[in-house]
Amino acid sequence: EGKTSEYRYSLNKALEESNLSKDAGALHLDETIVSQTETVPASIILTIPELNEERRKDYVKQIKSFAEEARVALRLCREEARNIVKKADLPEDETNNYYTKIQDLINKYNKIVETNTKEKEQELMSI
Repeated sequence: EGKTSEYRYSLNKALEESNLSKDAGALHLDETIVSQTETVPASIILTIPELNEERRKDYVKQIKSFAEEARVALRLCREEARNIVKKADLPEDETNNYYTKIQDLINKYNKIVETNTKEKEQELMSI
């Protein structure tokens, strides 16, 4: 039980210090006294405020940032795959064939990233 109490206490402390508690009314801890020296949350209630236009735009920026990170990761994968093909010392026509297949895959996944980004942006801005 000591470890459980320590965990609950550290969770309580972490929640109090988190960004959630800084948003007015976003975090409520229903505290129950366990002993004379310690209180722990019996339940945690998160109140999520309605999204305003400014907050939605912030979320759209985050989504675009995540999409850019995904595109960068795809470029790195492409370079790694191209380096593997290059090291294989294959004939030029076969190497070019692999390069084309690699680029086709990258284009496919870039399109998925772009589609998902646009869908999520439209969803956020239409709520």
